Amino acid sequence: AVLVLVVAVAGGYLINKKNNTATTPPVSSPATSATADTALAASVNLRLADLPVGWTQSPPAQAVIRPPVAPAAAQATAANTMASCLNTSLAVVSGLFDSGSLPGQTSLVQTPVFQSAAGSSFEMASRTTTLASAGQVQALDAVFTNPKFDTCYQQYRTSLAQAAAPGSTVVVQPVTLTAPTGALAFGVVSTYTLPGSGTEVVGDAYVLGGRLVTVIQPSTNGAAISSNVFGPAFNAVAARVAARAR
Repeated sequence: AVLVLVVAVAGGYLINKKNNTATTPPVSSPATSATADTALAASVNLRLADLPVGWTQSPPAQAVIRPPVAPAAAQATAANTMASCLNTSLAVVSGLFDSGSLPGQTSLVQTPVFQSAAGSSFEMASRTTTLASAGQVQALDAVFTNPKFDTCYQQYRTSLAQAAAPGSTVVVQPVTLTAPTGALAFGVVSTYTLPGSGTEVVGDAYVLGGRLVTVIQPSTNGAAISSNVFGPAFNAVAARVAARAR
């Protein structure tokens, strides 16, 4: 799902004094634009209403972080290696796959973590970034369509998992996602085997459209992510992105 919306705020005035006319050109308001972009991002993010009855917003202290977080130094090394592997910039890798800022980023909105009726065994959340132009979003398509993406992503996730929990293994599987007209979607499911902690499955669904980049992330400590839950939630988010991209 992809979302595009550009909000511009401009003001101008014309002053007549005796025989002189002074015209002030339109002046943009960065603060207002940032506010509008934040609202735009929030409007397409995952909502509790997108999930089955019984799901709840998790108190922050009860949310489970999946996968385990690697030390900062290991994150930096893995991101640099990924950037080199894909022949892209460190900022792109950090912004798409970690907590960095994408080139041209104007806002970032992260949802709360939502939990299933069974609790933290199944969680979902999303984050949406707005960029300054649709062209900057379109340029990101090349990251996912790169023939080396699967190999590079596997190496990236394995490096991070082993740095966070030595002895861990990760199996990465690309997933085909279909977004409405106006958006593109790319999906990856990573299955982690963590010593002493069993199995964790983390999905990353990327929806690109207009000036929006949305990442939907379901995660579970079960055997698989339920398509009956993820499918409708993805469709709802993707539809909102596509609608704003028209």
